[in-house]
Formats: sequence, structure tokens, C-alpha cells
Amino acid sequence: MTGPAVMVRGTVVEEREQPGRSGTLTSMASGGAAAATARDEAIDCLSESLAGSFSLFLVALSALLVTAFLRGRVMAIFFDGIFLLFSSM
Repeated sequence: MTGPAVMVRGTVVEEREQPGRSGTLTSMASGGAAAATARDEAIDCLSESLAGSFSLFLVALSALLVTAFLRGRVMAIFFDGIFLLFSSM
């Protein structure tokens, strides 16, 4: 016996009873299209995740560079001050 066919994301899905087993067997008319859709969704999810991680990395790198620059400026001013203090003695 064949059950009703249903459209799932553009793929025809049909449920059939299995002789000698309880439950139904789900078969897809175009399994390749379903696999390609699942693969495309996984690639999209991964690329969004990597883009988010990369932008977070760039923000952290920028903050580190700004901190290093400011720290270098402060240290340079500090050492200039010490140099001027000792040179004036």
C-alpha cells in the first residue's frame, strides 16, 4: 500500500508500509536534490559562523594593536620623563 505523497522543500516524499515490519518507510523521489539542499544549508551555516569568528578576530586584533600603541606611547613618555629627570640632576 502506498500512502499519500507530500512535498517537503521541493522534494516528493512518499510513505509506504513495509510488509512484515511495523511502521512506514519514507522514500524520497529526488534524494540527490535533498542531499544538495542539506549540503548547501550546512555550507551557509559554516560560512556564517566563520565570518562571525573572523570579524571577532579582527576586532580583538584591532583592540590589541590600539592597546599596544597606547602602551608604547605611555611608556615612551614615561621613559622620556625619567631621562629628563636624571639629565637635569
